[in-house]
Amino acid sequence: MSRYLPWLVLSCALLLNSGCGGGGTPDFDDEPEEVVPSPQPSAAAPAPAPPPPPPPPPSNSPTAEQAEAAPENLQEQSLSNLERIAEALDEYSKQHDRFLPAAISDRQGSPLLSWRVALLPFLDEGDLYARFNRDEPWDSVHNRSLLKRMPEVFKTPGGPPAPKTCYLAPVGLGTIFSSTAGLRRNEILDDLTDTLALVEADREVVWTQPDDWRFIPAQPKTGLGGRREGPFLAATAEATVYAIPGNLQSNDIRAMFTYAGGERIDLAQLATSEPVEDVPDAADAADAPGVPAAGVPEEPADEKMLVLGRKLMGQGRERLGIMNLLGDLVIRADPQVMATVRWSPGLKRPMLATRWGLATLAKHVEVKAQPAIDPKRIPDGYTPDMFQQPRSSARNFGPLLPGSNPADAMQFWGAKVGTLLVKRMKTRVAAKDFGQWFGDYRQFTDKQRRSEAKPEPLPVIDPEQIPEGHTADSYIAMIKAKHKAKRAAGTAGSKLRMPGVVVLDATDAAQLRSMAVREGLDVVLVGNIAAKPGRGRAPPQTILTLHIIDPIDGRELWQSKPLSNLRVADPTGIGGDPAGELVDTAMKVVDTRFRLGEMPAISPEAAQRRATSLAKKQMENPLPALAELRYYHWKKLLTVEQLVDHYVEVVGAIDGQRLATGDEKQRGYIVRRFVPLK
Repeated sequence: MSRYLPWLVLSCALLLNSGCGGGGTPDFDDEPEEVVPSPQPSAAAPAPAPPPPPPPPPSNSPTAEQAEAAPENLQEQSLSNLERIAEALDEYSKQHDRFLPAAISDRQGSPLLSWRVALLPFLDEGDLYARFNRDEPWDSVHNRSLLKRMPEVFKTPGGPPAPKTCYLAPVGLGTIFSSTAGLRRNEILDDLTDTLALVEADREVVWTQPDDWRFIPAQPKTGLGGRREGPFLAATAEATVYAIPGNLQSNDIRAMFTYAGGERIDLAQLATSEPVEDVPDAADAADAPGVPAAGVPEEPADEKMLVLGRKLMGQGRERLGIMNLLGDLVIRADPQVMATVRWSPGLKRPMLATRWGLATLAKHVEVKAQPAIDPKRIPDGYTPDMFQQPRSSARNFGPLLPGSNPADAMQFWGAKVGTLLVKRMKTRVAAKDFGQWFGDYRQFTDKQRRSEAKPEPLPVIDPEQIPEGHTADSYIAMIKAKHKAKRAAGTAGSKLRMPGVVVLDATDAAQLRSMAVREGLDVVLVGNIAAKPGRGRAPPQTILTLHIIDPIDGRELWQSKPLSNLRVADPTGIGGDPAGELVDTAMKVVDTRFRLGEMPAISPEAAQRRATSLAKKQMENPLPALAELRYYHWKKLLTVEQLVDHYVEVVGAIDGQRLATGDEKQRGYIVRRFVPLK
């Protein structure tokens, strides 16, 4: 054995030098040494397997799967899905005369299931819709078992797998899905073809979950355009789909999502036109404090917004004036402006001024049919009609009393109640009960003064058209009185020439609320007139009820007792002044609950609770909320850290930080986006 040891050592050394032992690195420059094969067993060894064929050369033609996954094909598929969903939404709105709400909710208003579940019957998925327990939340045991049955139309091409989707509804104040009951079609004041109702968003949600894309007016592009490398896909309320360039102007994109903004846009032209470079916002373009972004004008004098606000208020352009004053309050927190802030007990918030709306709404109320009367119960000398009539209707009142005819009810109540309301409101505006910023009654532009002084033209009177019992002079006097009553009731125009008060010429409650929000009003005093037909020989009557409502959330803040025109006309000679008593009651409520007064003592905890609810509130324009939060900070009721948190929740991380801690120039760049130009 020992004599073979040197040969064994030499063989191991050769193997190590050739790299076969795995511990060294082979030298590819040297010639490989010949390896002597070891002796094999006598059995025949199998033939070695042939080498694998070389891989085929790469082909330039895509496969069917690759072609289907191409970005342009995925976009077309997604647009097709959006169009089908939008057509179902349009069909729902036409059948129900209102758009879908964002969620199926319980009686307390808590969302349970998404609008996508409510739309299933209009997507030929009625059986699946019937399987849902619509009184349970989306993640209940039963409803979760249906997630896997998500319709194909909700699957986002190139997006997340089922049961998640990216087809979301824009939610937030000002959008079509802003109403918890669903907006009526006649509430959409903008063109349906230019108002977006669906988007393909960057985020993904479970398709039955009541969660959608939040529309933030200050940042309308946030969460859009990340899936298609630039454009974002959307569908209008009339089921037209677009791939909208993401670098359009922010004002144009913001206008696409609001249904009553009054903007004039052409969505088809914007979607197909060449992209326009957006003017960068301060939050996106300024990297260093105090450095203006390219294309953004330099901030003018510090008091420019304050001076402009004063001027606009004196001209009667109160909506723009208040917005400029609020903007100055957010930018500079001027102590002189802060000192004019007062407390509204009825609205429970600090305010620079309270702007009122006056409106009249009329509706016809049918009288319910009386149950059948047993003939045996009818006394002698009575017919069934006489026995069913109330005692007061048994008297014959003769001709119709004033205000009984629905066609004349507006003029009647305008003269009896509207005139008194206007006079009382004018007195309170002059006493600065609604704020110190309103101009004097006659301080308006020359154009407004001329139109106010110009008498309303009277129609040319044909002598043959003069009613019996009237002379030409008496007939002209009657027409003048009607014109005066119409002006007092606010039916002659949409605005009243009085500071702090706007007359709204609306036809229903939904339109009234939309007009009030668009005008920026704080409170609306509404007179509801119900026409009630008479029974038997009883005369018809109209009934007036006064309401005070908050137009932002539609809450009713006060309601009067109903007043009939029969009592005002006083055919029985009872006497008194019921119309004046109704106005006195309304003005007492105005004085005690809506007259601005000194700020009460507010604890930091109460201010923090109010600020938290305010930051989470849906709002079309965040400027009033920003001003109220700034006021709490100025009063040392909120810390800087709390102000930053609330501002970030309202306008986003970058803008919120700069509004709270930046200099006046930075705040000015951001605030200007929220101040309307007209």
